[in-house]
This record gives sequence, structure tokens and C-alpha cells, in this order.
Amino acid sequence: MESEQFNNSSLVKAKELWISELYKWADDNNIPELEYYEDIYEDDNGELVDYGFWVGLPRDSDILLNLEELNLSWHNCIEIPDQIRHLTKLKKLEFIKSPCGLMPTFYDTSEGPNKITQIPDWVAELVNLEVLDLSGNAIEIVPKSIAQLQNLKQLFLQDNEIVFVDGALGQLNNLEVLWIQGNSLYGYWLTQLNKLDVLWMEDNVLKILRDSIMPLKSLTELYLDGQLSEPLKARPGDWQKFFSEITTQIPLKDDELWMQDIWDWSNDNNIGFFQIPGTPESLLHLSELNLNRKNLKSLPDSFSKLNNIKKLSISQNQFDTIPSQIRRLGKLTSLSLNECHLTCLPEWIGELIKIEELSLYSNQLSSIPDGLSKLKNLITLNLGNNEIISFSGSIKCLAKLESLFLGGNKLTCVSDVIGEFKKLTYLDLSHNNISSLPSAIKGLSNLEYISLGYNSLTTLPRELGNLEKLKILNLGNNQINCLPDSLKNLSNLSSLQLQNNRLVSLPEWLGELKELAYLNVTGNQITRLPDCIKSLPKLMNLSLDGHNSPSLLDQLCELDGLDSLALNINDRYELICLLNKYTNSHRLTVKNLTLRLPPIDYVLPWSDDHKRHIKELLPSSTICFSYNVA
Repeated sequence: MESEQFNNSSLVKAKELWISELYKWADDNNIPELEYYEDIYEDDNGELVDYGFWVGLPRDSDILLNLEELNLSWHNCIEIPDQIRHLTKLKKLEFIKSPCGLMPTFYDTSEGPNKITQIPDWVAELVNLEVLDLSGNAIEIVPKSIAQLQNLKQLFLQDNEIVFVDGALGQLNNLEVLWIQGNSLYGYWLTQLNKLDVLWMEDNVLKILRDSIMPLKSLTELYLDGQLSEPLKARPGDWQKFFSEITTQIPLKDDELWMQDIWDWSNDNNIGFFQIPGTPESLLHLSELNLNRKNLKSLPDSFSKLNNIKKLSISQNQFDTIPSQIRRLGKLTSLSLNECHLTCLPEWIGELIKIEELSLYSNQLSSIPDGLSKLKNLITLNLGNNEIISFSGSIKCLAKLESLFLGGNKLTCVSDVIGEFKKLTYLDLSHNNISSLPSAIKGLSNLEYISLGYNSLTTLPRELGNLEKLKILNLGNNQINCLPDSLKNLSNLSSLQLQNNRLVSLPEWLGELKELAYLNVTGNQITRLPDCIKSLPKLMNLSLDGHNSPSLLDQLCELDGLDSLALNINDRYELICLLNKYTNSHRLTVKNLTLRLPPIDYVLPWSDDHKRHIKELLPSSTICFSYNVA
């Protein structure tokens, strides 16, 4: 008996040790408490959809031991901590360097050069794993141990430095999705993946791997990093015929000799044959071309003869200006030159009169040339993350414009020209230094989305209330101290973000916004909600500062139908005392509750006792115990 008790005691201590070690690793590496990040967009049907995600490590041992999904992305680590091996219930593990899309608020402090360099052999102990995402790191070798993950269905290893994959990977009999683009590897092991249905790889690597792909018995879709839209498709067993047809050499005619220059340039720059087709007929009728991330500094003169191209993306290259060959692509409707270090645009850009989408995101542009005003068919213009100081008459003639991205620039004011865009539905002016909005904004009668977050606004014009089609209004992180009464006319508003302003109260007219589903007022000095909050029939997600106010908690207990509530609190002890006062008939009822303390550097962490007590008081809620970011 004593021996059994000793063994049990040893096991408990061992468990407590690795958990405390994991928590210390998380604190040392700026891995936050498990937290949900809301990311709301409108889908094709006009419905608001939350594409948010959970990220971080729960500091609750019960939750930790039963985790089925763990997202530790946006890291600055050189290895995956050994303690993860104990989380044997995991079905999904993400350890991505910098995922695309919404960045959590802790991202800036975790940004750094470090990346994972190897996959640990103990990964084989995570026997229930179905999804493993280690993309964007510096992994060089995929070890034999990964083949023991027989439940693995999806494996994402893109954008690493992989040069070798152990042939045992072919034993992953249930693998259905494999992304390996952005590496340098050979793939004889691919032939054994009999259940593989979807494969994503670099187009130029396909020249090496096609002999491994042709025997795959279940493959139906092949995505290539270089295709703009649709994957390559073939019936299982037909890939050999498919590759044979597209690589057959055909003699060039005299008027096709320019094509050889294109192919030579393509080979010199390691561009694959699905980006630049290898047959005259396919090259002549090429309509979509993606040459992103090819380290290109120029285009060949013969490029201008590809005059059937309609969509061209040449982002993340080394151009110092837009290549002149593009000037002759008269059928071009979509052009992307993001992250290319462009400092100015040529005046001839106005000659691309069929352009409907122009994206110049994250360059070094300081002004908008007058030539843009000639692009009368422009529907989407993305000039975000540049150094633009102002915009005026240079774009006022763009009558068809529906989406305008000017976030992340150096704007201090908004020109009256903004009112000229009568068809505009999407406007991003966030992350500038705008101190006021013009009354001309009332002209945006079709606007459905506007982001004004992270500016220097102190007041809002009454004319903002004229935007009756508006669905999403982001005013977060400004200096606003009151809201104009005219906003009550925004009868279609479904999302209102007012976080981190200077509001001390919310107006009663808020109750007239019957479509409001998302409301964020954290980071203000609001101690009581207006009574009208109970008359918002569609309110599902509410974020606010608790300030441990009894009256505020009393109001929250009267709200029915809340799906998500995020509450910033200062004193967990007072919160527990307040929750204790409420009976079963008058209790906080919310499906998902996030309780945030001040930043971890300023307070003691949540204790297991506190968490357990709050869970007992709110048994019907799923609770996330978190911290605000410093």
C-alpha cells in the first residue's frame, strides 16, 4: 500500500513538474494565455462570419491535459518544447512562424528571427494527431518518426528549408492533404501515399517530382504555388497522360521565336512550366500569371507579347519601378505589385484602361500619381502600408471604385474627394494619424464597411450617420469622447468597435441599432451600460471593462442570448464575491466567457483555485482565463 501511494505521489509530482516547466517556457517566450481573436468579415451572401481563432497556451492544468487543439503560432522559438509530448490527446498542433491573416496583439513583441529547425522524434508520441502545421520555419529534414502518426490526415510543411524527407513518410496511410511548397526536396516517397487527395507544391519543383506524382492512386487536385486560382485536376490514374500532353515539344514557327526568349528567361529564373507554359499554344493564350517571390529585378522585352494576360501578380520581387513591358498588356484587368520597394509609379500606368483591380500594398509610395485618374474601370485599389501623406484629385475620377485600402500610411486628414466615390462599399483608413473626417463623407451612400481604427480622432462628423448601408464600423484606438446622435440612423450596423477611446458612457439611442451583433467598448471608462442594451435582439458578442462594478454585473445577468462575452477585470477576488451573490435564477448566462486580468507582468497569474471557483459559479459557460497585453 505504501509503495503504491509512493508511486502515485511520484507521478503527481512528475506531472506537476513538466506542467510548471511548460508554463515557464510559455512565459519566457511571450506565449499568451489561451485567447480568442475575433476576425469578422462579410461572406458572399452578405452575412457576417467570424473567422477568428484560438491561440496561446492555457494556464489551467485541467484544460491543458485535455486539449485537442493547440495553436502556438507567431512564435520566436528555435525548438518545440519537449513538454508538448505529454499532450497525447492533441488532434491538431500548429507551430507556425507567422501565419497569414489577422495578427494577434502580442505579435509585435514576439516577432524575431528565431524559427524551429527540426521536428523532434518524440512527435511520434502524439498518436491522435490528425493535423500538423509547422509551416514558415527553418526545418531541413522530415524524420522517420513522423511516419508513426498513423492518424495524420493533413500535413503542412510549406516555406521551410526542407532538403530531405525520410522515405518512411510514405507510410502515412491516412494522409489526405500535403503542402510542401517553398522547399527544395526530392519526392520518391510520394508514390506510397495512396490516400493523398490534395497536394500543394512549388511549380518549379514539379519538374523534378512529376515522376513521383504520376503513380498516386487517389490524387485528384494538384495546387501549384504559381497558379492564380484553380488547381490542376485529373482523375486518379490519369496524371501520366496529363503530364505527357502538356510537356510535348512542338517546333516554333518564325513568328513564335520570341517565345524561346521567354522560356530561356523562365529557366534562368527557376520559374516552373505551369507558370510559363512550355507549348506555343498555351503560352500564347496565357491569361493568368503569378510570378510572386521569384527575386525578379526585370522582365524580358518579349514579355510584352503576352498580350492575352488578364491577371498578373508579380509581388515580393526586386523591382524599383513597374516594368515597362507591362505597359503593352492591353487586356490586363488585375495587377498586383505588393512588397516590391516601389517609390513611385510611372505616368503611363493610366494607359492600362481595362484595369479593374490594382494592388500596390506595402511599398514606399509617398504620393498617388495623376495617371491613376485615367483608370476609369478600377473597382479595387489597394495602397495600404505605404508612406502616402495625402490624396486629392488624383483619384477623384474613379467612379466605379468599390474598395479602397489606404490603411497604414501617413495621412493626417481626409480630402473632400472621398465623397466622390458613390459606389464605394469598403474603405480602410486605419493606422494613420487622421484627426478629423470631412462632412463630404456623407456622399458614400453605398458604404458597408469602414475602418478608422488607430488614428487620432477626437470627434466624429454628424454626416457619418448618413451612411445607412453601413454594416461594420471600426473606431477603435482613437481619442473619441462622445458619439453623435446621428449614428442612430445606421439601421444596418451589425458590428461596432469602440475599444480604447475616452468614452465614459454609451447613449440610449444605441438600442435603435436592431441589427447590432458585435459591440466592443473595452479600454474606456464605462461603468454602466445603458438600459437599452437589453433591447438589442441580435447582440451576440460583447467586450467591455468590468471594473468589478456590481451594477454592471447585474445588467449583464439580465442579458439573454449572448454567445460571447469578454470582460476586462482588475480584481479577481471582488469578481468572485460578486458572482457569489447571484442565485440560480439570476446568474450570468453566456456560452463563451473570456476574463482578462491586466498584463501578466503587473499581476499574479490566475490560480487553479480561482479558476475552479469561477467555473463552479458559472457551470454553463466555457471560460477562458486570460491577460491583456502590455
